[in-house]
Amino acid sequence: MLAVVPETRQVLGLAHSQVVLREPRARKRKDGRRSAEAKVWEVAAHEMGQPPVGTKWVHVTDRGSDGFEYMTACHEEGTDFVVRAWEPDPPVGAERVEWILITSVPVNTLSDAKRIVGWYTCRWLCEDYHQCLKTGCRIEDTQLDDASDIQRLLGLKIPIAVRLLQLRQLVRVSSDQLAQKLVDPLLVKIAAHVQNRDAASMTMTDFWINVAKTGGYQGRRSDGSPGWRTLWAGWCYITDLATGARLFASGAT
Repeated sequence: MLAVVPETRQVLGLAHSQVVLREPRARKRKDGRRSAEAKVWEVAAHEMGQPPVGTKWVHVTDRGSDGFEYMTACHEEGTDFVVRAWEPDPPVGAERVEWILITSVPVNTLSDAKRIVGWYTCRWLCEDYHQCLKTGCRIEDTQLDDASDIQRLLGLKIPIAVRLLQLRQLVRVSSDQLAQKLVDPLLVKIAAHVQNRDAASMTMTDFWINVAKTGGYQGRRSDGSPGWRTLWAGWCYITDLATGARLFASGAT
């Protein structure tokens, strides 16, 4: 789960993560117990716990969380929810439910309804996050087949994917601001040096493009926006150089 400020789409960080072994869809438990995958949302709600006093947490989730147990978990933890309702196999004669949002937040006006819909659109950031993790970080290319190995790899890759998504959002809302005010100045200086640019005048957009170019992005008119793969490669290269620079400055051997 990502922590997001809905008004600005600012990604605060990773709120929760869990690794679940997916069972075949056709397999059904004869004892009536629910699978780990079916419990993933309620487990997340409980593990995140209660929000600090004076703050409001709203869990925004897709159709996989459309269940009484998850909504109960949110209520028990003092959090709200926005859930996409989905009923693939309605009772005979009933209309299939699709793309209806269920929420614990009071909705009394059209403005309230639009706000809830706006909150739900924040879920698209989760899709971007998983796209970065799969395409940019290329976890599937490692060909790891042991669950514990994959889990350890995710522990290293997930924070980087979140950071790249945070930077992408910063570029969208603060594109013309100087990069050194929002990003580690050492990273900005390295990115500028690699691409033979002036670090002092580099904006967030300039920094983002230069990171991608370091990873192989050509930046031609027909290329479109940088993809996660080149951004990931460029970010790793620049952060590796920054680590080396810090070690050299500290006198480490």
